[in-house]
Amino acid sequence: MLHFKKNYKNVIRKKLILYFVVSSVIVNLVGFYTYYNTRILTYKLNTIFTNDVNLTNLCDTIDSVEASLKAYLTTSHSTDLQDYLVSSNNLRQMVTNLKTTLSNNESDLLYVDIKNMLFTYLQHTDFAVQEKRGRNIDGYTDEFNEATQVYNYINEYIDKLKVVEFRENNANYLRLSNELQRLQFFNMIILIVGLCVNFVLVLLFAYRITEPIIRLSKAASEIAKGNYNIPKIAVKTNDEIKTLAVSFNRMAESIKKQLIEIRKKAEIENRLKQQEMQNIKMKSMLDEAELRSLQAQIDPHFMFNTLNAAMQLAMFEDAERTQLFLENFSNLLRYNLGTISIPSTILDEISNIESYIYLLKERYGRKFEFNEYIEDGIPNLQIPRMTLQPIVENSFIHGINEMESGGVISVSVKRCGDYVHVVISDNGRGMSKETIDKILSDNHSSLTKVDSTGHKSQSIGLRNVISRLMLFYHIEKESDVIEIESISGTKTTLKLPIKREET
Repeated sequence: MLHFKKNYKNVIRKKLILYFVVSSVIVNLVGFYTYYNTRILTYKLNTIFTNDVNLTNLCDTIDSVEASLKAYLTTSHSTDLQDYLVSSNNLRQMVTNLKTTLSNNESDLLYVDIKNMLFTYLQHTDFAVQEKRGRNIDGYTDEFNEATQVYNYINEYIDKLKVVEFRENNANYLRLSNELQRLQFFNMIILIVGLCVNFVLVLLFAYRITEPIIRLSKAASEIAKGNYNIPKIAVKTNDEIKTLAVSFNRMAESIKKQLIEIRKKAEIENRLKQQEMQNIKMKSMLDEAELRSLQAQIDPHFMFNTLNAAMQLAMFEDAERTQLFLENFSNLLRYNLGTISIPSTILDEISNIESYIYLLKERYGRKFEFNEYIEDGIPNLQIPRMTLQPIVENSFIHGINEMESGGVISVSVKRCGDYVHVVISDNGRGMSKETIDKILSDNHSSLTKVDSTGHKSQSIGLRNVISRLMLFYHIEKESDVIEIESISGTKTTLKLPIKREET
């Protein structure tokens, strides 16, 4: 029985999870790429607007410092001073945070100049406030004038910076617009590629799962139709589908073996039934043979003729001959009255023929001769009872009975390989081919003839003998157990197989 080295548990579930994870990763990567590029574009756009806002706030703060300073110098009011201090601190902080990149870029150079001028401007405004608080009119007036002059330069540079940044921002906007178009194009390409990859994964995954299932379904349909000669389902994936395919192959093989066993059992049962029918047929033939044998043995005419001959012998011959005659007659009766279903031996059959021939010779005198040859070392085979006598009887009745003299009946027993051949021949009138074919094929070929005394004598049919030999040796063809030749007389050859235990 097949055992798995590995336990493929929930492999399909893991594959599904892996597919969804891969699909999600692809979608998220596409989304992250789009988000990242969008953030970069947004940052660049924000930078454009942030610079404008910062410059605007810077201008407003400078104006606030200028206005609060002028108000304080004019009114000396503490509120104006407080406003100045707040505005100047805000401006100072903005100046500190103002970018100053050293490069040849015009806007960067302007930022550096504006930052330096703002520091100068705050110095003048602070000195002006100090001179004001020290009540030095000439001092704060000069400082205020210097601050105002720097203030005008600052506004002039800021306006110039706005123009420069406008040109740069316009160029940046056009560049960002082109980048946005490219980004949209790349996003579309990536989206299509992602969809295609997902589609291919879906097809591949679906094919790997459904293809062996479809083959299993077709194989199951073939089995349902009664076709068990189907190839094994081979699955390359190490998952539940492979387990299912292996189990299905084992099931199909098991069903096929069980079907073969059922057919073998059916054949055996059929053979047993045929054997039983043969046994019944053989028993019927044995019963028929026994009945006919018994009828022939106790036929009143046969008994009368035999006893009449015995009385004549008793009158003209010595008592020893009469005793021998009666002894052979007794042996013949004893053998014929035996149970026909019990097998006999070939030597017992020969002995029975000798008794039968002796009685015939005493009845018919020198009408015929009997020749017998038994090869030395012949196995004493078991054969059905009353096998040879019916053939000898038919040779006499149908062969030489009508001859006045010169009749010959011969019996020879020889070994030929794994067989013993018993040949019974006569020099009588013989038989036609049609008669031979009838004997070998007719199930009711009991032959009947009237003997020379005018009384009817019946013999056991040759067909009955042939059938019993075929059943006894389990032979199917008549030609394998008997041969009948009729050229000048009749020659009947019985082919008896030698069993191992009889060798």
